[in-house]
Amino acid sequence: MQTRTVTERIGECLGPVDWSFDFKSLDGGEGRGGINPEHSARTKDWLKEIEADPQKYMATTDGGWPKIGWKRVIQVGMYDGWPFWKPIPSFQLAGPLGAEWHPWYSLSGFEKMRPVVHDTAGRVLLEENTTKYFCDTTGLTHD
Repeated sequence: MQTRTVTERIGECLGPVDWSFDFKSLDGGEGRGGINPEHSARTKDWLKEIEADPQKYMATTDGGWPKIGWKRVIQVGMYDGWPFWKPIPSFQLAGPLGAEWHPWYSLSGFEKMRPVVHDTAGRVLLEENTTKYFCDTTGLTHD
């Protein structure tokens, strides 16, 4: 008879973002690859804004133009799953196959969800469009 042991790594949220995390630890530099430092700093600020009330935001990790793939943010926190297997500031999006975790630097755009408003007849009305924030090659822009 043969036996075997299988180890399965399963990431989990370990709580709120630890803002003392060294966000620059994954930045690229001279002679080595990594995250664009300007993008890393920008998305760190965005993550901080989203963390205040994650369920009120939509976000995307899409790098193309126009931005597609907007999904509802579920939570923000320190996630210890793939690809790092150690706690990294991350955000969780509602995806078509379930919830997906993404590291802070993969955030390419976010917007506050528009509240649904009903008129006196019960018809659904939408408030004015909100500002979307997204990355492009020139830096922070909005429409």
